[in-house]
Amino acid sequence: MNFAMCSNNHHNDGHIAVVIPAAIGIQSMLIERSPEKFSRPPYVGERG
Repeated sequence: MNFAMCSNNHHNDGHIAVVIPAAIGIQSMLIERSPEKFSRPPYVGERG
């Protein structure tokens, strides 16, 4: 299991990102409060 993943311009998307686990409810709260900073990658965390 990984603690964090880093992405630098993955597939030329222009983003530098760090993906870390968040407690239940925290991820959606962060995205709602600051969608320009936080997102949920569609390919991460699908199965817990």
